[in-house]
Amino acid sequence: MIILALAHVVIAATVIWGIQQQYAQRSQQVGELRHTAQAEATDAAQLQREVEVLEHLLDGMRKEDPYVIELLARDRLGYRNPERLEVPPPRLPADDK
Repeated sequence: MIILALAHVVIAATVIWGIQQQYAQRSQQVGELRHTAQAEATDAAQLQREVEVLEHLLDGMRKEDPYVIELLARDRLGYRNPERLEVPPPRLPADDK
């Protein structure tokens, strides 16, 4: 009877150890997936910001906004410093003729 109880204890300990190992592996996988998901969410947010900027530039081109045209020309000609934020020139009031 003691041998049977001891066998049950050994089997239970082995099963619990196996389950604990699987839990540790799954926890590590979940951590890696969370890290990957966070990185992809950051990338998606950056891409969304880039899309918004490009949409605004396209809208400015369609409206023939002189600031947008100048900004794109400077960028194409290499006169733009990518580290410098450019403030749009002040809008002059329209002439009432």
